Amino acid sequence: MVEVTVPITTRDALKQAKELASELNSRTVEAEHLLIVLADPRAETGKALQEAGLSRSQIEATLREENRLSLAAAGVEPLTAEQASASRHTRPPQWGTSAKAALARGHHIAKESGRVWETTTDLLLGVLQAELGTVPRALAIAGTDRTELIAHIGGWR
Repeated sequence: MVEVTVPITTRDALKQAKELASELNSRTVEAEHLLIVLADPRAETGKALQEAGLSRSQIEATLREENRLSLAAAGVEPLTAEQASASRHTRPPQWGTSAKAALARGHHIAKESGRVWETTTDLLLGVLQAELGTVPRALAIAGTDRTELIAHIGGWR
């Protein structure tokens, strides 16, 4: 059976990340939402992540663990599914700081490569280059060397 790569544009990824954040009842779209979307196994970025040993389901599980550990460190219990669905937001999520920073890094990567528009690989690199925040903590929990992962993904450009 031949694996099919689904072309996904940066615009598609941003739209899907916003939809995902909304589904997860998040008030903001953050870098972790972008990472999950870019890990779609049918997309080129998802294939690159899988090749590096990170499937979408592994990323989602690691992000849930990071959330649990962060809340536990603050002495807070995670919301149950019932609690989360009872507090649905009525407004669409806004772009959060980590997503904005990832977008800026992705744009800078594209510009440095002589391109006007960033690709989804540039966006993924922008997400992975964060030194602080949820994504780097989740990668550490997964035992993933962020520097090696960035080099691997950079080879896909």
